[in-house]
Amino acid sequence: MFELIRGPLGNQDQEPRLRPKRILILSDSTGLMAKSAVEKTLAQFNGCGDERFFLVQQATDREAGDVGEEGDEEDDDDGYDESCENISTKLFPFLKSEAQIASILKQAAEGYDALVVYTFADPLLREQTRRMCQLSQLGQVDLLSPMFDAMSALLDQQPLGGNFGLETDDIGEKSNKYKTNGASNFDEGTVRSKSSSTKTRRSLSDKYFRRIEAVEYTLKCDDGKNAKDWHEADLILCGVSRTGKTPLSVVLAQTMGLKVANIPLVVDLPPPPQLFEVDSRRVIFLTLSMHDLIRIRRHRLRKMGNQGRGIARSTYADPEYLKRDLEHAKQLASEHGFTEIDVTGRAVEETASVISALLNRRFPEQGP
Repeated sequence: MFELIRGPLGNQDQEPRLRPKRILILSDSTGLMAKSAVEKTLAQFNGCGDERFFLVQQATDREAGDVGEEGDEEDDDDGYDESCENISTKLFPFLKSEAQIASILKQAAEGYDALVVYTFADPLLREQTRRMCQLSQLGQVDLLSPMFDAMSALLDQQPLGGNFGLETDDIGEKSNKYKTNGASNFDEGTVRSKSSSTKTRRSLSDKYFRRIEAVEYTLKCDDGKNAKDWHEADLILCGVSRTGKTPLSVVLAQTMGLKVANIPLVVDLPPPPQLFEVDSRRVIFLTLSMHDLIRIRRHRLRKMGNQGRGIARSTYADPEYLKRDLEHAKQLASEHGFTEIDVTGRAVEETASVISALLNRRFPEQGP
């Protein structure tokens, strides 16, 4: 398996050339913890903290070759911000096999100066990833091993080595697999009883499937689609274009299990009537500073290149139009009693926490 990713290093005689930089985030779950860590770290480097660099690559239940091929769709290197040295990030969630990881790392070694950040509960996957990164000469950060080591020392026992939200049926078999390798110690005094661990796994599994259902709903009701289903939403986000409605919706669904619909508010286009039929306490109006909105829309036009020429001639990034767009949206939100949240300078996770706390206060018994 490791030979698959050694090939790109064979020819060392070619003249070195500047290659784009990429951060790969690998996870056996959603990857949101690693994503948040990467974003917070990038924010400390001038020009690197903008979320526009974040490309999401789903990898669930795909063969290794499919993962690599689909990743090529996002590999157009136009539109990078030179102040950030052509850096981009890419998330590969729900990875389950060495083959999937090898395919991703092979592609990275061929085309990028890459840093691999990974969070695997399975100790074997962590070790395989570490060795493949070394063979491919890729930088790597293992986020979980130091935490596992510290917790093991504190609790005087080894981690179970399973991702309880995803593979609830074979965790015990997988854990016992590593017992002989010294990766886990399952003496009677150090592990919960079978009935207790089964109950915990079932509880975690229920939460996981609730999140999956929430994500499916959120994607189905993205960008104003399927208004007939908005009555099922735990939350509806609205705001002018490019205020971060979609990424915030996905974070709320993935991390908190909320069913979230979102809709753009456009000055010349009235929203569907269903927006005014739901409980206004569940509608959040997102707003952004004029300066940031202009910057984000202009960057989007530049990134689209030739495809954006038609838009560039329109009012998409025109300051006067944006002023009218924002004023119209604020007036509509005020008239209907929607809660306004200014997301200027806020991370998505911070806004998600504010909204979650708000819903908990408004619906203490029912929950968000």
